[in-house]
Amino acid sequence: MFLNMLPHSLIRRICYFSLLILLFSGAGIWFITTYAPSPFYLAIAQLFMLLHLASAALFLPLCGVYLWQHIAKNTGFRHRTLMLTGNVATLALIALMASGVYLALQGQTRATQWIVTSHQIAALTFFSVCSVHVIAWQQQPKSQVHLPKRDTVVFLLLLLVPLFATLRFSPEPLPMQPLPNDYSYQYSENPFFPAATTTPGQQLLPHNAIGDSENCATCHQDIAMQWRSSAHRLAAQDPSYVTNITLLHSRKGIEATRYCEGCHAPIALLTGSLTPGGNHGGIANTPANNEGVTCLACHNIERVNDVKGNGSYHVTPHIPYFFDASITSLNHLLIRTQPQQHKANFARSPLGEPALCATCHAQFMDEEMNQWGWVKMQDEYSGWLASPYSGTHNAPFNAQQTRCQDCHMPLVKAQDPSANDQGLVRSHRFLGANTMLPLLYEDEEQLAETIAFLQQDKMRIHIEPPHRQDAVTSQQTLSHDVRAQHDLPHYAYLNETISIDVIVSNIGVGHQFPGGTADINQAWIAITATDMVGHPLLTSGQLDEQGVVDPESYFYHSKPINRHGELVWQHDLFNMTGHTEKNVIPSGKSDTATFELTIPSTTIGPVTITATLRYRKFNQRYAKWSLGAHYQPLPIVDMATTSLVLPIRERSEANSGKER
Repeated sequence: MFLNMLPHSLIRRICYFSLLILLFSGAGIWFITTYAPSPFYLAIAQLFMLLHLASAALFLPLCGVYLWQHIAKNTGFRHRTLMLTGNVATLALIALMASGVYLALQGQTRATQWIVTSHQIAALTFFSVCSVHVIAWQQQPKSQVHLPKRDTVVFLLLLLVPLFATLRFSPEPLPMQPLPNDYSYQYSENPFFPAATTTPGQQLLPHNAIGDSENCATCHQDIAMQWRSSAHRLAAQDPSYVTNITLLHSRKGIEATRYCEGCHAPIALLTGSLTPGGNHGGIANTPANNEGVTCLACHNIERVNDVKGNGSYHVTPHIPYFFDASITSLNHLLIRTQPQQHKANFARSPLGEPALCATCHAQFMDEEMNQWGWVKMQDEYSGWLASPYSGTHNAPFNAQQTRCQDCHMPLVKAQDPSANDQGLVRSHRFLGANTMLPLLYEDEEQLAETIAFLQQDKMRIHIEPPHRQDAVTSQQTLSHDVRAQHDLPHYAYLNETISIDVIVSNIGVGHQFPGGTADINQAWIAITATDMVGHPLLTSGQLDEQGVVDPESYFYHSKPINRHGELVWQHDLFNMTGHTEKNVIPSGKSDTATFELTIPSTTIGPVTITATLRYRKFNQRYAKWSLGAHYQPLPIVDMATTSLVLPIRERSEANSGKER
């Protein structure tokens, strides 16, 4: 009602003025994001967006009133060009306003780029057709349309405001923090050593350059939900890690914990907590403990230093948006509606490279830590490079090139601004082989998905039939079907001992199996053989009442030792100097385990042989020690299983031709 009381000329002036701002600010945003996406110009684009939104808020309510008055005033006027251009301009304006309102409320996303394109096309159509409409109207004899020159000059001056504001207040990268004078450099001039992490000038990061993951969750809710369940987020809270980092702290001092914290608690490492008087990530209710591997710990990685591991990444703080530390609502509005700088900040090139995973999923121990010498430990990256899936060499079988991210971060459905056209994002559950954490944290969905991940037919097991080189001769004529067979017969005699070969093949894991902490993880072959009435003839890989696997079982694991040849069973790797045993299966390779099977004379055939590849996150000894009061029986996952039915025969004398 109030708007209808305004003079038509005033409404026309305001609409004209706001349209000019919309036109030039929108064109400026398009030009900057397309041709000049540097941090400085993207900051100007942010202010242009604020100007664009403010002028749109002014234009929208007045536009409808203006059109109503304009149509009412010119009812009965007939001019083909004016009517055609007026109708087309009105339709384009409706499309322009509808798409603009949607983008202002929902923001730009990867999946809705077509709406952005439609908005731009509608704007170009509207201003082009509207210009023709105004020119045609001015050519009418009684036209009184005069473009307000003074408003145009004021408008041009107003456009200088974003430029001056950017020059004066343009956001810069978050400032680095100098190291305190009492900071301990026990191992190296690099303040983060023994972690191989670096920062600009080797200075400390402010907390908001590495932490505050819940701020990211404001917009990325589904991804944040996945991350909260992941081993990344729980990397510092993990009770076994807390036990080990506490042991390291007590034995070698807090400076030594930098070795672990670069990967488990980067907040503690990069904000300078790991010096006498500070707290490592294993201390409950500290920021490092609460967040583990944060969003920004990965998304602020500028480059990979090398692929040796031990946290070998370089972190560069991001450039914040306007109002980052003041008006949160405006800050989030700018990020939603003008996400180009946000993408440049956090969608950095290392994120799609397998080498990024090598920064933490490869590990070595140096002389500074073990007082012995350089020792190589887990290295999933080298295992991947040697695998059929890296595409770096001729593979033993035809395998599609697969990155670490393709396997451990598969595309999943999510309501997220970064989702692609199909509504898919990279899963941030980081599924692997950790069944312990979701069990302890009662995360049933994460546990179910982890078990399903382990049972994806990437490991296979096969019992090779015990083919016979000997055969019983008889007077019977062989049929054609028997003569055509190429496989030798398999069976066993009563009172005979035979060898059973079990073949385990790594056909789908992109690195060696088992990966990761093979010294404390358990993978083994469980095999049983029973006759037709259930009498056991062979058992291996069974558990006792305490949940301990028979030590004589066939394991896939490693056994690290210290300088005295003693087993390093507590995962205190700072004491490790080598291995006394390491049995893993490289990607694309197989391993054969041989078992002896004795067939007693009382056996009632046939004999059924069943072999299963089993996996448990921790062996019992380490689990009970490291988890302490948190201990509970850990899940055992059957990753692959197979059976073979073995016929049993009674040996009889063979008749030979000579005897006849």
